[in-house]
Amino acid sequence: MLLKLKKSAIGKSFSHVPLRTILIVPFVLQLFAAVGLTGYLSLRNGQKAVNDLAGRLRNEVSLRVDQHLNTARHLAQINGDAIDLGLIDR
Repeated sequence: MLLKLKKSAIGKSFSHVPLRTILIVPFVLQLFAAVGLTGYLSLRNGQKAVNDLAGRLRNEVSLRVDQHLNTARHLAQINGDAIDLGLIDR
C-alpha cells in the first residue's frame, strides 16, 4: 500500500516534466562535476609545479650569490696578503 502511494506520488510529480529534461539534467550535472574536478586538480598541480620551480630558482640564486661573494672575499684576502708581503704598494 505504501509502495503504491510512493509510486503514484512520484508519477504525479514528474508527470509534467518532459522526458528530455529528465535525461539531460543528470548528464549536464555529471559534465559540470567532471570539468570542475579536472579544473581543480589541474590548478592544484600547476601551483605545486610553480612553487617547486620557485624554490629551486631561489636555491640556485643563493648558491650563485654565495659563490660570487666567496670569490670576492678570496680576492680581498689575496690582495691583503700581497700588501702585507710588500708585493703591492698602497
